[in-house]
Amino acid sequence: LPIARWASSGMAAIPRGLPPGAYHAFVSHQWSSGQDQARVIKAQLTALIPGLRVFLDVDDLTDIGALEALIDASDVVIVFLGGSTADGVERSDYMRSRNCLRELRRAVEAKKPIVFVNETDAQHGAVSMAAHRRDCPEELRHALEEHPIVPWYRVKEYGQVSLRQIAQVVLDGPLRFPGELLHAKVQVAALGPASSSYHLYAP
Repeated sequence: LPIARWASSGMAAIPRGLPPGAYHAFVSHQWSSGQDQARVIKAQLTALIPGLRVFLDVDDLTDIGALEALIDASDVVIVFLGGSTADGVERSDYMRSRNCLRELRRAVEAKKPIVFVNETDAQHGAVSMAAHRRDCPEELRHALEEHPIVPWYRVKEYGQVSLRQIAQVVLDGPLRFPGELLHAKVQVAALGPASSSYHLYAP
């Protein structure tokens, strides 16, 4: 992956220095429908932004009782929304997890910046946002309206956009990735001497 750069200056994006035990981001996820994706998010963010410290329970958790303290020690909380379907009914695995709700509740109470990352592939636990909202405790639903929701894609070009949107919340500023299609120059081939207009199709 390229190194993320500040959109304004083109300089490499450097995260702020942290004291021991603190993190730039905390990845909150439910194991059965989000563990693999959470590991990928951590790996790719730390590759894009050298020096970024990202908490992931399977790597860093030593005491399940310390979840709230770890949220307090993190600048931003990344919430990965995954789910499952049983008997044709969608359910939010994240919003039905006691420990995930501990993390989300503490993030809301502490007024931490939150970025929700929503799985889009049904083979990897995608369910509708309506299912996540329905299963979210009523007192926390406002967080889904107040914080950005980033769709999680695996196609490289779309995945880079997802990562950039997540990284911009973590670093609190607009970023660009060298080589990203957003900044690519497009050359339009001449259609003939009589052509004076073109149609541009974009997905």
